[in-house]
Amino acid sequence: MFLEVGKFGSQMCGAGASSWRSYIFWFFLLVGPNTKTTVAILNCLLARQFCFEDASCSAILEIIPRVCGPEVVACSTVTVTKCQAALRTLQAFPFFKPTCLCREPHVDPECNSFRDFLFDHPCVFVMKKAEKDPYPVDALPTCNHALSVCQQEHKCIKLYEDFKANCKVRDNRCRMDDRDSCYQAWTNLRKSPMFGCICPNNQMKKRCDRIFSMVNHNPCVGEFKVSLTVFLEKIVFQSTCHTALTSCNNYYHCRMLLNPILHHCDISRCNRNSCMEALQKFYSKPDFHWNVEIAFCLCKKTDNKQDACLIAQEKLHPVCAQRTEESPQPSCLHLAEVCKENKECRSKLEYYEQSCAVDAVTKKCAGSPIECRTAILGILGTDLRTTCACKGTDMTQLYECLGWQRLLWVNPCVVESQKNFHMAKNLEQAFVPTSTTSTSTITTTTTATTTTTKPTTRRTKPPTTTTTMPPKSCVVQRPQFPNHYIPEGTFKRIYHEDEFECSDVCECEIGEKLTCRTICIDRMPCKTEFAYYNHAAPAFQAFRGRCLCYSGRFICMKPMPNDYSLPQGVFLFLGYSEVDEKELNKNHTVIVVQDIVRVLQNIIEEEAVNGTLCTLEFFNATKENVILSGKLSEDIDYSKLSPPEILAKEKEECVDLLETVSEKINSKNRDFVSHLLLSIFKMAEVEIIPIETKSSSAIYFFTPHILILSVLLTKIFQYIQSTPS
Repeated sequence: MFLEVGKFGSQMCGAGASSWRSYIFWFFLLVGPNTKTTVAILNCLLARQFCFEDASCSAILEIIPRVCGPEVVACSTVTVTKCQAALRTLQAFPFFKPTCLCREPHVDPECNSFRDFLFDHPCVFVMKKAEKDPYPVDALPTCNHALSVCQQEHKCIKLYEDFKANCKVRDNRCRMDDRDSCYQAWTNLRKSPMFGCICPNNQMKKRCDRIFSMVNHNPCVGEFKVSLTVFLEKIVFQSTCHTALTSCNNYYHCRMLLNPILHHCDISRCNRNSCMEALQKFYSKPDFHWNVEIAFCLCKKTDNKQDACLIAQEKLHPVCAQRTEESPQPSCLHLAEVCKENKECRSKLEYYEQSCAVDAVTKKCAGSPIECRTAILGILGTDLRTTCACKGTDMTQLYECLGWQRLLWVNPCVVESQKNFHMAKNLEQAFVPTSTTSTSTITTTTTATTTTTKPTTRRTKPPTTTTTMPPKSCVVQRPQFPNHYIPEGTFKRIYHEDEFECSDVCECEIGEKLTCRTICIDRMPCKTEFAYYNHAAPAFQAFRGRCLCYSGRFICMKPMPNDYSLPQGVFLFLGYSEVDEKELNKNHTVIVVQDIVRVLQNIIEEEAVNGTLCTLEFFNATKENVILSGKLSEDIDYSKLSPPEILAKEKEECVDLLETVSEKINSKNRDFVSHLLLSIFKMAEVEIIPIETKSSSAIYFFTPHILILSVLLTKIFQYIQSTPS
C-alpha cells in the first residue's frame, strides 16, 4: 500500500486540478529494502502549499521570520534557540518528512531557495549563541502550554503581563499609552516562552488562538517605526570626532593605542594590514570608553574642507582599512564566505549577526543597542568592514550578496545603536553645568534645540574647483551623510538611510529654489497560494523569471507569456512598480513610463565609448512590465542584410549595452535609484530571440527514465482515483 499518498491525493483533489497537476510529476517513491511500504516524497513547493493550507503548519511559516529574523543569508536573530525549534517543528510535519525535493537550482530556483531555508537555514549551523535562552525548547510549545509554564515563575509571567498592559488592544485597535514602554515590553517578550508559541488543533484551540493573536497580531507592534526625521526632533546631533580625538590624545594609554592607527592608516602611507591590526588592537581593549567614543563619533556635513571634525573623522575612521587594491571591489558575499572559514572571524560575525539583529515586524533593533555596539567594535578593523559591492548576472548569488550588504553596511540596528549612544550622551550632558576646561577649548553646554522634520536645504553654487558640477544647483544636507547636489531644473529621489521605504522627492527649480516632499511605500507582504512573501523579498514565477515582492505586488522581469509574442531580435525586459509611479506622480511630478526609451537611449549612448548604432524602440507594455527592442540605427540599410546578419549585428551593437543597463537596475545602482523615472524600475533581463527553425518545435526525446516515471505516475493516478476524497 501507499503511505501518505492517499491523504495528499484527497487534499489535492480538493485544491483543484490546476493546483496539483503541475506538481504531481515531482512525486518520488522510496521503497524500503525490507518493507512493503512506499512513501511519497513531494516537491518542496507542493509541500509548502499543503503546509500553507494547514492552519497549524501555516502559523509556523508566519512566525519563522519573527523568531529567525528577516534575513535568509545569516542567522540574524536574538532568539536562535526558538528559530532552531521552529525549523525542527516545521520539518516534523508530514509534508516535509523525511524530506522534500527540487529540480536543479538553475531550473527551479524558488523550490531550492525554500528547501535551503527549511533544511539548511543559517541558524542551524550557529557555533555560538550570543544570548542564552532562559526557556530553551526542542520544539515550539503550544501557547496554552507556554502560558502554563510561564505562570509558574513570577519573572516570566510579568513579561507577558507587561506586554498586555503596555500594548493594550481594544476592538482590534491599539490603545497604548506610551510608545516606548510598549516597544520595550515587546522586546522583553522574546525572553518568554510566549514568543514563538503555536496553536495546533486541540481541545483548547480558542484560548490558544487568543494568546497567539495577542502576541503575533498586536496592532501596537506595527506602530514602532520611528524615522530619522522624528528622531531629530528630540535632540540635535553634535560634531564629536574632534573632541574624541583630543580627549584620547590627552590620556597616555589611549594615545599609545591611537598612535599606530594615525601612523599606519594615513592615506599618504597607507599600510592596510598594519592599519587593520592597529584598529583591532584599539577596539579590542576591554572597559575602554574611548573605543566607543571614537567608533561612534560623528560630524555635521560642511563644505569647509578644513573643518576640525571632518579632519579628525578621516584619521579615526580611515579609508585605508576599508579599501583594497582589488578592482573591482570584492563581493559582500565573498567577504562573508571567507570569514566563515576562519574560526575567529566567524565567531565575531555570528556575534554581530545576533546582537545587531533587526526585528522582522518593527524593523528596529530586536535586542539591546548596547550589545550591538559591542558587536560592532568586534568587527571594526577586520575584512568584514571592507567596502564591498554586489554585481553579476547570477541572480541567486546577487540576492545573497545584497543580503550581506544590508547586514554589514545598511543595517538599521547599527544606525539605531549610534543614535541611542548620542541620545544617552546628550541626556547626560543635560544634567552637567556649562563649563570650560583649562586644558582644552571644549565646551559642554546644556542648550538643546529642535529641528524640523525636513532635511536641511539651502541654495548653493558648487566650489569653483569642481569642474564636473553644473553651474547652478541646489544641495540637500543631512547630518552624517554626504551632500546631494541637484542641478537646476531637475529632480532627484533621495532615500532615507535608516528607512529605505521612505524617500524625499526634491526639485531644484529655476533660481536655485529647492523644494522637497517625502513619500513612503507601504511594507505590505505578497500572498500566493503557496505562502507569504515579505516586502522586498525575492521570488520566482514560472515563465516570468525573477520577481520581487514590492508593497503587496510581485514585480517580475517578464509579463505573463500570453501577453506578448516576440520575433527574432534583441529585447530588454523591464519590471516596474505602479505603486512608485503613483506616489511619484502626486503633487505635479510627472512620470511617464514610455519615456524610458528616451532615458535609456541617452544612457547607452554615454556608455558606448566609440559611439553605437543601437537604437531602442518601444515594443510592448503591460501591467508593470515594459519590453524594449534593440534595433540598428537608420544608418544601416536592412534590405542589404540577411536575417542572420541582422541578428548578429543587433547582438554586436546592443547586447553589451543592454546588459549593463540590466545589471544596474538589478543591483540598484545609485544613479539609477536616484533618477525619478529609473527608480520605479526594479527588475530587468536581456533576451536574444534566435531565428526559428521549422523542425525545432517538433523534436521530442524519450529516455528509459521518462518511461519508468510514466509507469509510476500511472500507478499514482490510479491510487488517487481509488482513494475517497
